[in-house]
Amino acid sequence: HSAEVLARYAQPGSGLTSAYAYLHAGESHGMMLELTLSQIEQVAFQARSWRDAGLELDFAFNISPSLLQDNHLPEHLMAVLGKGELTPHMVTLEITEDQLIHYSADVLEVLSRLRIKGFHLSIDDFGTGATSFEQLRLYPFSEMKIDMTFVQDVLTDSFARLTVATSLKLA
Repeated sequence: HSAEVLARYAQPGSGLTSAYAYLHAGESHGMMLELTLSQIEQVAFQARSWRDAGLELDFAFNISPSLLQDNHLPEHLMAVLGKGELTPHMVTLEITEDQLIHYSADVLEVLSRLRIKGFHLSIDDFGTGATSFEQLRLYPFSEMKIDMTFVQDVLTDSFARLTVATSLKLA
């Protein structure tokens, strides 16, 4: 039904970098927009061969919170999708919860424009950050991904079970 698209840098002799190392390198060199658009473009082209093989998939991409400050992000994403076989309705953009508390009305505008264009928005790693109820009410998320530390212990840890149950009610 769907797949989360992840990217890592392969270091010769060392294998794949951690997600943190990959993102830190992209952020510190000002390359997050280019890396993100390249990743989405590759999947948009690959989606045609998967579709031809009978595999209809939606895709989720992690978006660096720094990109949400770029007022042109929705247009950049639409241009990349237009080169391939994806539409905004087939794409979920995941934003990590702990990064949301640092952003403003400009971010809300970008998120709203993405939703208007048809992108799905997911709050990722929910339960690990300090998102306020007001932020949850204002941000136009279409889904909530509860952090795995709660989900994996839901059968054995009463706090994890309560956290998941409360998050489900909140969602």
